[in-house]
Amino acid sequence: MLSIENYNSHKIFEFKAVIFDSSPLIWRGLKVSGAASFFEFHVALADVFGWTDYPPHIFKLYFDRSKPLKLRLPFFLKEKYKRNEMEAEIYLGQYFRKPGQKVKYKVFGEMNLKVYVELKSISDPDDWDVYPQCTDGKNASIPQMFPEIYDFNDYLRILENPKHILYEEIQQEYQYWKPKPFNRSEVIFGDPREALDNFFAYLATTPQGRL
Repeated sequence: MLSIENYNSHKIFEFKAVIFDSSPLIWRGLKVSGAASFFEFHVALADVFGWTDYPPHIFKLYFDRSKPLKLRLPFFLKEKYKRNEMEAEIYLGQYFRKPGQKVKYKVFGEMNLKVYVELKSISDPDDWDVYPQCTDGKNASIPQMFPEIYDFNDYLRILENPKHILYEEIQQEYQYWKPKPFNRSEVIFGDPREALDNFFAYLATTPQGRL
């Protein structure tokens, strides 16, 4: 399973991430270092899709067995959140070995989205490049609090029909958001360490975090 043997920390992985059931298809291309943890990968994925509060999520890793290995943050065990045995301590190079490997990235909350992520290529890093990078993509992403409407054409039809049951909700909540061509130059990557520290600071204020 996951081991440090042949750990590809010195390689760069290029991925294609696709939001399941999106129509038209919403996808992003990104390059990430093999030394990045799965939590850092989560932050990069959230950034390329524009989900800046880094929503609750889970990764599913597939090996030659019937059930996938699930990675999540936080790792919930015995009614407590713990910092061990979680994705912040497991690295991409420990899982990805060859192009074609996939993970399923599920985002919870009101979005409840599934993102299929496939490794497209493995390469050596460019001395002048900084990672992660967004390499390509298409279509504006779904807002973080978007209801379960994944077809932008449906979204536009609702806004054109004041009698639709969702018209007022969509018009009020998303009047400033419009589908538009994706521009990778607008992607800004956050600091994973800051995101992780903010998460545990927030967790300390919750009943679960005080257990």
